[in-house]
Amino acid sequence: MKFSQGGAVRRIAGSAVAVGLCLTAAGIAPAANASGSAGGPDKPVGAIKQDRPVNTATPIANNSAKTGGTLKVVGPLTTAGPIVSSGPSTTAGSVKAAVNLTGPTSGTYNTNVRFSGTLWRYGTPTKIAGATVVIQRTPHNGSSWINLTSAKTTSTGTFAFGVTLTGAYDYRAYYAGSTTYTTALSGKVYPAVLRGVAFDSIKTTNQGDGNRVGVLTATGRAYPVVPTGSPIYLQRYDAAGKAWKSIGTVASRGTANFTISAKVGGSVAPYRFHVPLKYPIAAGSSRSVTFAHYVWRGAYWKPVLASGGTGDPWYEIFPASEWPTRAGAYFGAESIGGTSWIDVNTSGCVSIQLTPKNYSDEQEPTTEQFTMRGINGEILAGKQLAPGQEVTFYEILLNGLTRTRLQVSDVGGTAEPMLLVATWVRCNN
Repeated sequence: MKFSQGGAVRRIAGSAVAVGLCLTAAGIAPAANASGSAGGPDKPVGAIKQDRPVNTATPIANNSAKTGGTLKVVGPLTTAGPIVSSGPSTTAGSVKAAVNLTGPTSGTYNTNVRFSGTLWRYGTPTKIAGATVVIQRTPHNGSSWINLTSAKTTSTGTFAFGVTLTGAYDYRAYYAGSTTYTTALSGKVYPAVLRGVAFDSIKTTNQGDGNRVGVLTATGRAYPVVPTGSPIYLQRYDAAGKAWKSIGTVASRGTANFTISAKVGGSVAPYRFHVPLKYPIAAGSSRSVTFAHYVWRGAYWKPVLASGGTGDPWYEIFPASEWPTRAGAYFGAESIGGTSWIDVNTSGCVSIQLTPKNYSDEQEPTTEQFTMRGINGEILAGKQLAPGQEVTFYEILLNGLTRTRLQVSDVGGTAEPMLLVATWVRCNN
């Protein structure tokens, strides 16, 4: 639409546990997985040749995540009560002993988790000190128990073990008895094993061609290795919906390392990897990494902040139907010797690229001075343009400027000034 400075429109264009019962920790349910561009050339006939930004900058890799190890995740503790046992023992006495075992409901693959418990005289508060308790394991829901390690009970009958989670196993505590006490077994504890996922890096690998979409690429690792062909997701946090949404995916190649690329708009957001449940390994997610993704877009996706000038100044922004990238604008004045300026919103942007063209009437041409300034008055670019002349200012760093002024002035004194300018900004919004 075309506006006058006075505001007038010129033109519209587990279960509870009792003695003798086993308690099995519940597994982890699989996490749910969630999951625009303009067409061809959009410049008007006879206008600027340069209608796409030239990408001269190295892709932004700031905020790239440092290589990280596997994140340790430990769920709530589950206690498995005692099973009164008269199992085999060459030295077992006749006084009944009891033992329980407490452990996490879940933990990340290849991390060390803690199991603890107490050994006592069954039916009494008397604790059994100085006794050897063994922790055993079997494949989940199996019956082939093997000994892992042992520990001595303290003066209060307690004991603890550190166990590295390497698969889906049930665990229990076993006391072999003594000349006084019988053997004892705890109930089972099953910690679901979460897949370990490491977030190694993320960077912008393509800044786009002005249509507000670029490519970012992230790398990571998963342990144990995700089965070949199974999906791994790159997700971005949607603050409005308060949920993680998948923006890219890759099928595992049967190795720990993976790379995912996704086409997304400019943004500053948290990202993570997610691997769904693949029994017997539960779903796992990496740490989140906040990253600023900068892409090229037309400057006029955001409204002009202000405008002004002398000699009845005006400006007109091309609608998306005529210039899909929203990069084009006319501005000028109705009087010879007049000036016109507009303030472009460059908040969230790191650089600007533009091509101004002297568009004064061929029958009454005039020389024009184009100037681009920061809000502090600093001249960022300038050029005197003969009638019909155009020039491209390739990527100019904005250094934190949130508004940038574009101005045309008639210096020829022979006709009303009129400037056509195509403006792109590289932004995270």
